[in-house]
Amino acid sequence: MEAKNIWETIKELKSNHEIILYGYSFLGKNIEQVLEKNSFSIGHIWDKSAKTNIPSISEPFENGNHEDLVIVCIGNSFIREQVKGSLLQRGYGNILPENVYKKLVNASLDLYEQKNKFSTAEKSLSTQTDFERLQEAIDYAVETNYLVWEREYFFREKSRVAKNLVFSGYMEDDIAEDFFKNYCQNNGLNNLTAICSFNPDCYGKKALGVEYVEPQKLLELDDLFVVVNDTENHKIKDFLNNNQISWCDITDLELNVFDSKFSSEWFSEEKENILKVYDWFEDAESREIYVETICNRIAPHLSRKDYFELKSSEIQYFDSNILTFNNHENLVDAGAYTGDSIMSFLETVNSLFDNIFAFEMDENNFFEMKKNLEKDKIDPRIHLYRKGVYSKNEKTPYISNAGGSVMGTDSNQYVEMVMLDEFLKNHNISMIKMDIEGAELDALTGSKNIIKEQKPKIAMSVYHHLYDIWKIPLYLRSLNPEYRFKLRHYTNTVWDTDLYAYV
Repeated sequence: MEAKNIWETIKELKSNHEIILYGYSFLGKNIEQVLEKNSFSIGHIWDKSAKTNIPSISEPFENGNHEDLVIVCIGNSFIREQVKGSLLQRGYGNILPENVYKKLVNASLDLYEQKNKFSTAEKSLSTQTDFERLQEAIDYAVETNYLVWEREYFFREKSRVAKNLVFSGYMEDDIAEDFFKNYCQNNGLNNLTAICSFNPDCYGKKALGVEYVEPQKLLELDDLFVVVNDTENHKIKDFLNNNQISWCDITDLELNVFDSKFSSEWFSEEKENILKVYDWFEDAESREIYVETICNRIAPHLSRKDYFELKSSEIQYFDSNILTFNNHENLVDAGAYTGDSIMSFLETVNSLFDNIFAFEMDENNFFEMKKNLEKDKIDPRIHLYRKGVYSKNEKTPYISNAGGSVMGTDSNQYVEMVMLDEFLKNHNISMIKMDIEGAELDALTGSKNIIKEQKPKIAMSVYHHLYDIWKIPLYLRSLNPEYRFKLRHYTNTVWDTDLYAYV
């Protein structure tokens, strides 16, 4: 496969057409550097994120006949249709033909990677404090109208339209394989061709119905897009870059999957709260995680660390360096999954506790949990409930996914949701662990009396929604001003950033 740079394709077109580059570039002030780096001069550029002296979209059309005009749309299909509609309304020129557009679909990715190279150099010279970077990240989201949110959808579009979709990395367990299986099903992907890895032990094996192949085999494929699962593996990323193969990190597909796009006004309104919570964390590690996770999600060029560099090696939810435990704990496990966190708790307290109240709303996960916890005999101190935890008592439809289930209207599966304040009204609660796929704030609302009166220690997910990482501490402290906070991160990707709250 002979890889062709986006700029080479544009240069070929330029010999026969007048070219106007139009759309989102992800480049900001660095766009002129990228053009210069590619030895390419272009007459007119419209860049929504740039704050340079670039002509407006109307200027190219003020004079002359543009019968041979080609508009090069930089962005995903949504942006392309937006551009097309805008220009056709004005009666301007020809939109780039579909077959040529497919050659140019790498544009945003190429430009984004160029920006990262410039930003890396800038970061090494930066003397900004973490707090200053946090401020700049929020300002960037305001100024660009949260442009990064559209990057995720660009990569999703890339994975959908490519003729050959390849996952990179060994599927070490059923959870990883189930995630990619569900990702393909949920996004209507039927173009998965192979899984590539440098690990020769997996060659000849299959996962997700396709074979593992060595990376060199990718050079035989055309119209290729790779999703990198093994995020720490710079070897595969270097291979893809050196061979000009389009790719994204798995994190790029899931950064803000639970949220719709927030506006500039929303970020302006939230800025004070985001900055306020920064000062509430008890240690430097927590403040670093806070800044890095927010930067990675709203202004990636300002991040200094990838997620795998933030990963803790301690036991998730029950880190004894943060929380203290006694022999009479009464634990609420909301989102108990298959019992894995209960087993971690039993190990932490050496099976010395009073009660565990475990809530899991997914039917398959619930019965798997029962099987795991009742291998020898039923412990009467462990109470299992096939229910969800929420802000009110109701029956609601839910959608079952690998790794977790979410409430949703498009389902014929129903589950009972309960308020902890009412369901556990007559019980002492010393700790709440919560990971319930984005419903955490609602569940806390249904637990406010327990939190106010009993002041349990809390370990909970704050990554499903962008705002969880600051809104949940704000809510907890509004209920109990004595709460102190720490953050820890537990995976190589955006998932599993947890808040610890204690008095």
